[in-house]
Amino acid sequence: MGRTGIVWAVVLAAGASTRMGCNKLLAPLDGIPIIRRVVGACTSSSIDGTVVVLGCRPDQLIPLVRDEEVDWVVNEDWERGMLSTFQRGVRHVLTHIPEPGAVLMVLGDVPLIDAACIDTLVAAWYKSDALLAVPVHEGRRGHPLLVDGSLLDEVIELGEKESMRDLTGRHVDDLLEVELPQSTLVDVDYPKDLERAEGLARSE
Repeated sequence: MGRTGIVWAVVLAAGASTRMGCNKLLAPLDGIPIIRRVVGACTSSSIDGTVVVLGCRPDQLIPLVRDEEVDWVVNEDWERGMLSTFQRGVRHVLTHIPEPGAVLMVLGDVPLIDAACIDTLVAAWYKSDALLAVPVHEGRRGHPLLVDGSLLDEVIELGEKESMRDLTGRHVDDLLEVELPQSTLVDVDYPKDLERAEGLARSE
């Protein structure tokens, strides 16, 4: 089964980076701030649009996303966590695109994803009847997570004590795993994670 539809990315960039000790999304990787690398992967891909959801200290990141071909919004409830930030982005998408085909939940701290990873994931979803699609490498799931448009109301209805894992758990039979490179597994929470990402970037 194939399908068509508009696909947007929601980039989560609202956290406080407490484990990093500074705003990790400003940290350079090969001279490019992490947030610009992630946003650039989205805008260079074949998807139709991107919204960046800011939260803690948005003034630090606005200058880095303002000039990109993306929308940006602020989640005033960012302290409630990642789900709240994704829900804020989904609401923004639904305001502009009442019936999107799918939305990608893109973590702002996964600096090695690229347009090819995103396009491969979306293409696999297009060719399937899956409601969710996720990268997998050597048995480990990575990012981003693709959510079919038919599930977005369910995303919005998730409670404060729930997470996207609750959603994927309810739809495990409708989840497609797509084999993709190790880069989809690498997120940056600590300085040592940034060093690892730098090493992998040099080896590519």
